[in-house]
Amino acid sequence: MDAKAFLINALNDIVVQFPLTTVKYQHDDVFSNHIIEIQPDSLFSDQEYINREIWLTETFYSKYPHENLCFVISTDPVKITQVTWETTSKKDDIWFSYTDSCLENSKFEVQLHNVVSEATPDYAIAA
Repeated sequence: MDAKAFLINALNDIVVQFPLTTVKYQHDDVFSNHIIEIQPDSLFSDQEYINREIWLTETFYSKYPHENLCFVISTDPVKITQVTWETTSKKDDIWFSYTDSCLENSKFEVQLHNVVSEATPDYAIAA
């Protein structure tokens, strides 16, 4: 698995673990830079999130020592200028928007319904 795929998988996990989160990711092939912006900024005071980011950073550098990783917040001077991948989670849905810089003008969007409800038997089907 390359660094980009690893990060997208890890960022998906973060969005599932921390609802109401927006993640933007930019990959610069020329300099091997990976920039990640996570909102809301209040996540950076959540110890569970901080531990997750530390794990992600340590794992990333152990697997990809020649790549660069940078987490930013919305008020940082470093900005994501070309989104490679983006996702937003809402209460019951998660939206994924993926743009690959290798494919001009290509963008894919998927909505996943993350509905959790009590199991209710449907006796009409069971009969």
